[in-house]
Amino acid sequence: MLRKFDFVFKAFIALLVAITLWSVLASAQSGNATITNLSKRSRIRTLIDIGLTYDTPAEKVQRAVELLKEIFRGHAMTDDLMIGFNKFTDSPLNIFVIHWWKNNSYHDYVAGLQQMNLAIKQRFDHERIEFAFPTRTVLLKTDGETSGLSGGRG
Repeated sequence: MLRKFDFVFKAFIALLVAITLWSVLASAQSGNATITNLSKRSRIRTLIDIGLTYDTPAEKVQRAVELLKEIFRGHAMTDDLMIGFNKFTDSPLNIFVIHWWKNNSYHDYVAGLQQMNLAIKQRFDHERIEFAFPTRTVLLKTDGETSGLSGGRG
């Protein structure tokens, strides 16, 4: 009986040592971490990627960039803005938007961002500028012939 107690007691002590060691190491790790108080920030930054279909003519891509500038610059809470057609990706032609909201009220920010997003959708629909969605083209090769099957517009 004493041996069983010794074993349980030693296992319990080993567990306590392991927990203490883990606690000390975890505290040391978090002690070196940078903590950012988001309530102290003066503005909110948003990164947005807007994808257009590959069959969008260059003039419409340019028009989309102009519309985005009008929408974001036209909002009273826009503090700063960067917009541009930045890359050709797998599915869409990508336009990036970096937008800074003037204050740190997240509630106001979400409501304002929704207003701008709805304006983008309405203006793009009106101008017949199409948003892209992920697509894949599959080529089938049979007896020397190749035929393409498209997975949709992108």
